[in-house]
Amino acid sequence: MTQVVRIERTWRVHGQPKRALHYGINSLDTMTGPPDRLLVLKRGHWAIENRLHWRKDVTFGEDASLIHAGQVLTVMALLRDAAITLLHRHGVREVAARLRAHSQ
Repeated sequence: MTQVVRIERTWRVHGQPKRALHYGINSLDTMTGPPDRLLVLKRGHWAIENRLHWRKDVTFGEDASLIHAGQVLTVMALLRDAAITLLHRHGVREVAARLRAHSQ
C-alpha cells in the first residue's frame, strides 16, 4: 500500500512570511506511517541535510570545488567526511571557527 503526503511548510525570511507545499509518495501503510511519524521522518531528513551537507557545502566549499569528475571527486568527499568526523570525535562543534584558527 502507498500513501500520498502533503506537507505545508511556513517560515519567515527577514520578517516576511513564506509558505511552500511539498508532496510525496511513500510505501508505508497508514498503520506503519501515520501522519505524525511521517513528519518525524521528514524532519530527520532535513536535520541531516542541515548538519552535514550544509557544513560540507559552506564550510568546506564543496559546491565551489572545481573537481567534478572521476575518482578524485569521491576521494575529496571522503576526506571532507573524515575531517568532520575527526573534529567531532575531538569535541569540536564549531568546525568553521576551528578551521579558521588553524588556517592562520
